[in-house]
Amino acid sequence: MKISRIILSIIILNISCSDIKKNKPIQSTEIDSSHDTVKKALETAYTWDIQKTDKGTLMFLDVGYQHDESSQEEEFLTLTVAKNKTKQRPEFINIILPNNIERSNGVLIAFGQYSDKDKNPEVKLIDDIKVKVEFKDCNNEDCTARLLDGFASKEDGQKEDIFNDFLKYNFLFLLFTYPDGSHKSVMIPLANFKEQFRKIDNK
Repeated sequence: MKISRIILSIIILNISCSDIKKNKPIQSTEIDSSHDTVKKALETAYTWDIQKTDKGTLMFLDVGYQHDESSQEEEFLTLTVAKNKTKQRPEFINIILPNNIERSNGVLIAFGQYSDKDKNPEVKLIDDIKVKVEFKDCNNEDCTARLLDGFASKEDGQKEDIFNDFLKYNFLFLLFTYPDGSHKSVMIPLANFKEQFRKIDNK
């Protein structure tokens, strides 16, 4: 089963955003402008951890989610960004998911941005950035999609600068499917990534 445009449209209708306290998915694409504290919390949610070595820095983030609303078990995806201190760009960006997903479909990457409409901010997808990345490594626990140098290849053969998109947009979307045909979309605020990356880049 291929990731179709129908599934892409579901991202807009059924976004998984992060619950600030428990990293649980909530079903909402709107943030009431009268609740500035909620918007600020979303922008700064998900603090990336940093590990420094002699050669560089590893940034990583664990994101909790549930397969569906009826599921009581929490699963985790992990993002890692490895940067050599002698280079401006990351060596790689890894997306690591539990191995119960449909491996042949890979993971779909998209980005979102705030769009102020009638003073009520909404999260809108960036239409021209939807990139499917294949899993290169799967074991008994997880599957990993790796973006070398922070780039991913589009269907037309052009390269998408995912690392630059991390720095440019407000939200990262990851969409993946399960063998039964169901899907999961997870929305991750990127404000803290930008803040943490600036810190290591300036040292």
